Amino acid sequence: MAAFKRLTENDLRTLTRGQLLSRFEREGEYWDRKHKRGMTEAEQAAYTEYARLMHLAIPPGGGIEHALKYVKGQGDDGYWDTPPLPPEPA
Repeated sequence: MAAFKRLTENDLRTLTRGQLLSRFEREGEYWDRKHKRGMTEAEQAAYTEYARLMHLAIPPGGGIEHALKYVKGQGDDGYWDTPPLPPEPA
């Protein structure tokens, strides 16, 4: 499997939720393998950061709310086409 670049908060400021999905999937597969083998304290801390970023990007229920709006005919509000975090203040 090809190496991946771990996600950062800056990624959540510059990439859309749609662009982040494949990155979360790839890193999630990595952490699944690590969980099966056992993790060091440093790996557990890195996994905790991954989980924090994932919940910032796609909060539980967040994607569902927007999908329901679309299904109800209320249009696409751009949820998947926008970065989850605002740009850093200048």
